[in-house]
Amino acid sequence: MAIESRDSIDIDLKGYLTALKRRWPLGGIVFVLTLAAFVGLSTKLPRVYSAEGKMLFRGLDRSTSLAGVGSEADQLKSLLETQSPLGTERELLISHLPLERVIEEVGLITDKGKPLAVKDFRKDLSVEIVGLTDVINITYKAKDAQQAKDVVDALMAVYLKDTLDKQATETRNASAFVASQLPGGEAKLLQAESDLRQFKEAHNIVDLSQEAELLGKGLAGLKDQMVGVAAELNGVSNQAQQLQSNFQLSFGQTVAVSTLSKSPEIRGALDELATLEQELAEAQKIYLPNHPSVSSLRYEQGLLEATIASQLEQFVGAQVSVPKGLLEDRGTRETLLESYIGLEISRLKLSEQLATLQQANVEYANRASLLPQLEATQAQLLRNVDVARKNYQSLLQKFQDVQLAENKTSRNAEIAQPAILPDSKGSTGKVMFVGTGMMMGLLLASLAIVIAELRDGSLKTLRDIKGSFDYPLLGVIPTGNLSRRFSQRDLELQQFKHFLDDGEASFLNEAYWMIQENIRFLSARRALKTIVVTSAVAAEGKSMVAANLAATMARQGRRVLIIDADLRHPVQQTLWALGSDPGLSNILCQGLTEFQPQQSPDIENLKVLVAGAPVESPLRLLASKRMYSLVRATADYFDHIIIDAPPLLQAADALPLGRMSDGMLLVTRPGVINRNYSAIAQELLQKHEQVILGLVVNGVNGGYFPQAQPASSPSEPQVPVST
Repeated sequence: MAIESRDSIDIDLKGYLTALKRRWPLGGIVFVLTLAAFVGLSTKLPRVYSAEGKMLFRGLDRSTSLAGVGSEADQLKSLLETQSPLGTERELLISHLPLERVIEEVGLITDKGKPLAVKDFRKDLSVEIVGLTDVINITYKAKDAQQAKDVVDALMAVYLKDTLDKQATETRNASAFVASQLPGGEAKLLQAESDLRQFKEAHNIVDLSQEAELLGKGLAGLKDQMVGVAAELNGVSNQAQQLQSNFQLSFGQTVAVSTLSKSPEIRGALDELATLEQELAEAQKIYLPNHPSVSSLRYEQGLLEATIASQLEQFVGAQVSVPKGLLEDRGTRETLLESYIGLEISRLKLSEQLATLQQANVEYANRASLLPQLEATQAQLLRNVDVARKNYQSLLQKFQDVQLAENKTSRNAEIAQPAILPDSKGSTGKVMFVGTGMMMGLLLASLAIVIAELRDGSLKTLRDIKGSFDYPLLGVIPTGNLSRRFSQRDLELQQFKHFLDDGEASFLNEAYWMIQENIRFLSARRALKTIVVTSAVAAEGKSMVAANLAATMARQGRRVLIIDADLRHPVQQTLWALGSDPGLSNILCQGLTEFQPQQSPDIENLKVLVAGAPVESPLRLLASKRMYSLVRATADYFDHIIIDAPPLLQAADALPLGRMSDGMLLVTRPGVINRNYSAIAQELLQKHEQVILGLVVNGVNGGYFPQAQPASSPSEPQVPVST
């Protein structure tokens, strides 16, 4: 796509250069007139004086920067990164109010005595940033040198005064604003600190991070202790349950029995019972069970046991059966009763210890679950305190800076160069004005050439013709190098004479060899024996092309007949310097069945049938059956028949001839035919369904062709012409 665009640009440039060569007088006239007009107007240009001053910018000192007064307050800054701070200052310099004050102070008036308008004042004022510096250049042009200097000085002075006034006003406003914010900032700080303190007191907080660490360690230790105590409690409970199942007493009853067993009365009864049981055992060994001694001892045993049981019931509070082992004295060993009491006491202690550990675990877990929320709340309160403290400290610092700023008188700009009185000669801008005139002249000249080309519909170049016709290009005929003092007709005759004299050495013959080779290529697919040569309009050289093409074919040993069918303006008789008899019109009018075409005096195998005597109705003769029969009959004696027909748009004679032939050869010449005629001619040929072999462009500039030696013509056998 890029290559095609480049090619089209090159072609258009060449076309423009060609048009420039053709119409340079018109372009030259337009250029000279335009330049002369500008030169004449330049003599009336007034003399203008230009004064120049420079301002150096260091930093800004406005209330917008007082929100951060300090090291950054004196620096030029912009809100956007892509903006230049000097650009802002430039816009302030050329704003409406400062310019209006300058107009009033200097007394700038119009020719009518009225104050100069700001928009007109800006036309002569230039405020520009000098390169990559912090300098702004101010220039003013005026007809009076002193006035130009006064304007520049006044503008710089107005800007500096406005800067000081704005600085003082904005500093006072900033001081009042900061002072009004101090009490509120202090109150917010105190309130934030109070909220933090109350929060810590309400939740017994000293150090949450340390407390979280201790809680983690405490929970792990409690779990280990609870596991150990629970295991120990389980073992003691099992032992106590086994002892308790032997005597079916509650722990309180067991304690009471243990206490009773240690009283003197019970101990005595128990000792007496033990002695009685021993005697009973001895008696049972000696006597029978029903012996009175045995019965008496048993009776005493029962009374003694009943007495002991009665005493136990009084102490225990219920009638229970107490194993004797519980009331016996074991000496140094613990009795079953004491073991049970010891185990039960241990179980109670372990149960209380386990309950205490579980309660502590619950409290630790509850505290641990609250820690994230407490930490978040404390962090928020700490942030509030930190923000309030920083804001308050910032307000205090700003208040101090504003107090210092109120006493400052420095400005962010200064006059680096006062306006200098312009040179007394001044400047009229004549050179630039004339240069503008030259550019305008070139532009108008180019425009005039383009308009002239657009209004001129003629096809002047080979490219124009190829773009207007839809037929294949069979050949291009170059112009000769003969003198331009002769008319077109004389030039064609001289060119034809040189063509015949030079023979095969003629460079022009190369072009016709190319045409006949293209025709031969076409005839390889279908027979092309009879060819009609015509053009769209007159003066395109179709008769000359027909004669030269016939001569080129004949020089290659072919039998060629050229028929001059242009009965209105015949040319072939003059070209070949032949007589008028026999002629085509005579043969057709007289109905001759036999005729002898004239032999060309210069080409051996070429015969010529001239037009003959003028007739009143050429179309009737050319469209007749006699003409058709003549063409068919001569086709048996010649290899090629070239028919020179009238132009298509001059007469309809070529159309019936085209139907009798194998095809038509359309000749055209740059500068003669235009786009309208080419369109009409093509429409006419298409309407009559004519077979168009191709297009021959005649009279093309010789520079189109490369300089080369002509090739020798191909050798073919010479065939004698039959008469």
